[in-house]
Amino acid sequence: MEWHRHRVHPVLWQALRAGAPKGVARRELDAFTAKEKSYLARRPRFSQTKDKAPWE
Repeated sequence: MEWHRHRVHPVLWQALRAGAPKGVARRELDAFTAKEKSYLARRPRFSQTKDKAPWE
């Protein structure tokens, strides 16, 4: 999942943290947490061309 870890929505990572996952989910959460800033930096905020949400 290395190449796609940044595509998982940050809210889902928060849900995993709250749920004390085990097994593969725990391993992925630990890998994400170790490089969280790097993964989130890859993710566009809302749009590739704008800094604000498209619905505003």
